[in-house]
Amino acid sequence: MAGRALIIAIQDYSNSGGILAKQLAGTNAGAALFRDWLIANKKAEPADILCCAGPEFPGRTAGTTRSEIKAEIRKLIDTGRGATEELYLFFSGHGFSVTDSGGRPVDVLVTSDFTDLAGSGDACLRLQEIQTKLWNSLGPGDHYYFIDACRTLVQESQIEVTKLGFIPPPSEMGKPTYYTLFSTAQGEAAKVASGFAEILVQGLKGGGRAKGWRANRMYVIFNLLCEYVEKRIKKKGQEIDSSKDGNGDGLIFKLDPIPQSDCEIKVENADPADQFTLRVAARGLDKPYQFQGSTYKLTLAPDEYSLEVSHPAAPVIQVDPPPQEPLDLYDPCVVRFTKAKATRGTPRGSISKAAFSMSDEANISLRAAPGTEIVLEHPQSGHTETAGKEFSGNVTPGTYSVKVRERGATIHRRTLTVNPGETKVIDLLERPMSEVKANILATVSHSPEPGLADFSETLGAPMANWDLGLWLSIFGASHILAGEGRFSMLSPLPLETFKDVEQGDSLVYVLAGFEKTEGKFAIALSDGPTVEWHSLRAVAGLGGIYEGRLPATEGCHLLSFRMPGLAPLTLAVCCLANRATFVTFAEGEDGNLSTHQFLLPIHKLFKYLEEAVVSRLDSNRGGNPLKAVRSMCLAQNLFARKRSPDPRIDDWIDLMHGKWLDPIMSVIAAYDVIRRGDPQQRLNMGVVVNNLRRYFGGVPDIEVIARLLGQQWQPLKAAPLLLDGVLALEGSEEDLLPLSLDKLDYSGPWTMWRGAVK
Repeated sequence: MAGRALIIAIQDYSNSGGILAKQLAGTNAGAALFRDWLIANKKAEPADILCCAGPEFPGRTAGTTRSEIKAEIRKLIDTGRGATEELYLFFSGHGFSVTDSGGRPVDVLVTSDFTDLAGSGDACLRLQEIQTKLWNSLGPGDHYYFIDACRTLVQESQIEVTKLGFIPPPSEMGKPTYYTLFSTAQGEAAKVASGFAEILVQGLKGGGRAKGWRANRMYVIFNLLCEYVEKRIKKKGQEIDSSKDGNGDGLIFKLDPIPQSDCEIKVENADPADQFTLRVAARGLDKPYQFQGSTYKLTLAPDEYSLEVSHPAAPVIQVDPPPQEPLDLYDPCVVRFTKAKATRGTPRGSISKAAFSMSDEANISLRAAPGTEIVLEHPQSGHTETAGKEFSGNVTPGTYSVKVRERGATIHRRTLTVNPGETKVIDLLERPMSEVKANILATVSHSPEPGLADFSETLGAPMANWDLGLWLSIFGASHILAGEGRFSMLSPLPLETFKDVEQGDSLVYVLAGFEKTEGKFAIALSDGPTVEWHSLRAVAGLGGIYEGRLPATEGCHLLSFRMPGLAPLTLAVCCLANRATFVTFAEGEDGNLSTHQFLLPIHKLFKYLEEAVVSRLDSNRGGNPLKAVRSMCLAQNLFARKRSPDPRIDDWIDLMHGKWLDPIMSVIAAYDVIRRGDPQQRLNMGVVVNNLRRYFGGVPDIEVIARLLGQQWQPLKAAPLLLDGVLALEGSEEDLLPLSLDKLDYSGPWTMWRGAVK
């Protein structure tokens, strides 16, 4: 194993003062099982495994206080920077989730020096901060996080968790994919005796369906491991949670040699002299076996099978497991049949009609929408089929993952199980509809199809994507980028018109949508922690949609956003002459908040822009700014998930090579090249940086990018707009941050603080 590991096992919380259980029985034992797997199965060197645990723990390298764990994290970064192909982090101990700012709750790991909420913010660690800093420093590969801790919700007002307090140097080799598996769901407590560690290690060793096929090789695969753990831990009344950030395949452990599963056939009522024929069917296999008597044993590779047993004179009926389901041979099993009495007229060698076969294919019909593609994947085998807006045909029975993709972005997914001989017809456009989205579709969309959104003929076709942030981006951009009548379907929206702007003006425009929260929302523009709030205005006819506009001076500022009863979020923004800094906040039904940021030219001020930019926007020359905004929004979504934009996203090549509608998208494209660590693409970035400097020199990230590419760069005068830029700062340059480093948020792509303004 060319990698490293950090194990944190905290069994003793004797300082907790009774708020937390003082002892977590079995914590050390579970962590020891994980360490044993690393050494025995992954062939990890013990010296590459850091262990923060009690004195009795095997291989212990440090204790379990915050300072000791923080020191081990620093050691991990110092020794593994740019040279860690795989990282495994296992945590078992107390935890909770901090929630207060409208975004996804932040997971907190509790160290052994914790006493109480009010006074122990410096006895906790934010998981997302650890993940982000290790992602930034250790180089390309795969990082796996297995977290066995409670995730009960704690308000941010109850505890102020101290950050790690350092920004490690970034890797120049590229960035990894990181995977996270929690033993419990967000907001829930973890059971002390859940058996998570034991189940996890069984799966990591290749137990059951934690393994799958990829190109005739078998691996323990992250998504299959999650399903394996979920199925077993659910029996103990607990739900898991998992996520993936990046483009990796999640191939954790190659099983070599490929394990074989024992299958025992038992036939009730069989005489010792009875002759039977067993037919075994699976993908690419249909093979007969002859046996005599009531039992027969064979060994098969892990897969889904069907078995048919026939007798020369009597029907043979499969009893257990039920013949309607594929036979799971990812673990050893026993299959029971019964030999029925022969009846007059029974053909010789007949098989009971009650017995189904894997050769009895299932038939499925899937419908999506024009402009989309359907991806049907069998996770266990890795076999994938891709079709256009419709898929219809016979498939091997089993469980499938179904994705609908539009312009390179996955917009809908579901799990589909089909049994032998079954026919299923599924409309993939049928999705849960929130009141806010229903209202938007009824008011703005011109599509007769209820599952599609048709907002503008310039987008080429109706959209199946129901991302509220995408919709808001298109709505706001249509008014910023065009005069009345250019986008006839969107211009009637009662949004800001930007008719009153003058040459050289800068402004900030916010468009927000809320599917869950109600009340008053406010924004503020400042250069420091003291702010003056301005209420957002409800958009007439669109319940749950709000807007606000603030005048600004050219340069870098802070945009704060406040939701009722929650600590505010603050973004670093940049304002340029003749452009609108356009920010969207979109709250989903789960309460999580997504943010998009654009720096768009204002239509009335186009004539004051550089010719290179005007030529991009001039509709008489084929420019289509709304399609470009859609591409930007989709690319920002992927970037936020640590994934590279799909080449099928419209205009990505144009956005990459400097014909920009929006400098922020060009900055994101440059950061993406740096993330991937491609030496050739890095060499080609000189022209991109020069163009960014020429047209958009006020954006601070440009100099960060030049520095990361090894080019000449100028010292920064303001905080970068994106977190990738902040992670590139070292030493005294952290002073560039206008708000406290301790309040910095690591859960999204932007430079953002939670609860940092007054």
